[in-house]
Amino acid sequence: MPDFWSHQIAAKKAYALYVPFKNSTLFFEGDLLKDYYFGAQGPDFYYYINQKKPFSKRHYSALGTYFHLHGVYKTLRMLVKHALTSNLPSVRAYVAGYLTHYVLDAECHPQICAHAPSSRAHKVYELALDALCVKHYEHVSIHTMTITAYKDHTTEYLEDLWRPILTSLSLESTILSKDFLSAYGDMLTVQEVLRSDLIGKNPWIQNFSKLFKYDLSQLMYPRHFTENELKMLQFDDFNDHFIRGIERSAIMLKKFEALYIKDLSTEAFLEWLVTSDYLGEPIKDGGKHYDF
Repeated sequence: MPDFWSHQIAAKKAYALYVPFKNSTLFFEGDLLKDYYFGAQGPDFYYYINQKKPFSKRHYSALGTYFHLHGVYKTLRMLVKHALTSNLPSVRAYVAGYLTHYVLDAECHPQICAHAPSSRAHKVYELALDALCVKHYEHVSIHTMTITAYKDHTTEYLEDLWRPILTSLSLESTILSKDFLSAYGDMLTVQEVLRSDLIGKNPWIQNFSKLFKYDLSQLMYPRHFTENELKMLQFDDFNDHFIRGIERSAIMLKKFEALYIKDLSTEAFLEWLVTSDYLGEPIKDGGKHYDF
C-alpha cells in the first residue's frame, strides 16, 4: 500500500461498507475510531518510532520490514486471539484496523513492487500514490490534510499486544516501553512534517541531515504532477487494486464480527484471510505451518 492517508481512507471506506450490516460488536466511534485508524497503519508504526530524533539509537524500521515479510500467519493469529480475549474495546478496534492494513497491502503491493522494485523507488512511489489517493478521494491537496482529529490519544495497550509477538518470533529487540508509548505521537509528528512540506521548503535541512547519514528526502510529498508523470504513475491501475482491497476489508470486518458471536472459528477466519505476505507473495499453506 502507499502511505498513511491511503490506509486511513481505505479503512474508513471499508468500515462504511461494513456498517449497514453490522451489529454493535464492532461499533467504533470517538476514541475507538482513533484506535481503528491507528491499527490501519499496521506494522508501519515501527518505522515512525523516534524518527523525530535522528540521533537516537533506538530506531525500529527493521521490525517494520520484518513483519511485512515474515511471521505473517503467526502475528495475525496472535493479534486476533488477543482481540477475542481482551476486555478492552480499544484493542478490538486496533486489531480490526490492523487487519485492513494487511488486506490492502496484500492486494496493492504486487502492482507497486512491479512498478518500483527498489526500496527507495518503492517509497517514493508510495508517497506519490498517497498524494493522488487524497486528491482522488478527498478532493483536496494532501498538504491541506490535518492530523488534529487524531491527536490527544493514548495507546497503552500497544506493548501488551506486541511484546508477546516479538518474544514468540524470537526477535531480539531492545524496544523500550516508552518507545511503544511514543509510537502513536511519533507517527502523527512524521505526518505533520510531510503535510507541512518542511523538508521540501528547506532543502538545507535535507543536505545537513546527509552529513549524519540520515536521509530526509523521503519525508516529502510531491506537490505537482505533469501529465507524463501521471501516466507513469499508473494511478488507475493502482486504484483498481485499492478498490478491491476496500471491498475485501469490508468482508473481513463482517467475518471478524462473526468471531465474536462464534459463527466462525479463528482457524476458518485465518484460512480465508491469510494467503500471502504483505507484498502479495504467496505463503505455503497460508503460513500456518511454514511461516516462522
